Amino acid sequence: MKTRIGYIPNEEEEEESLLTAKVDSEIEKLRKRRDERTLTYTDEEKDIKHKIQIESSLKS
Repeated sequence: MKTRIGYIPNEEEEEESLLTAKVDSEIEKLRKRRDERTLTYTDEEKDIKHKIQIESSLKS
């Protein structure tokens, strides 16, 4: 009878993966917020894309 060897997690790698996932998640949230505060206008005649950063003094 063969003995099945299961997955033995490496605690350091697992912890690093969790930290990386959390950092990636926070970066994505910041990108979404940044995109929400950017107005994009395309001048079709001149084929120029303008991006305008919208700033606000309101804090959430």
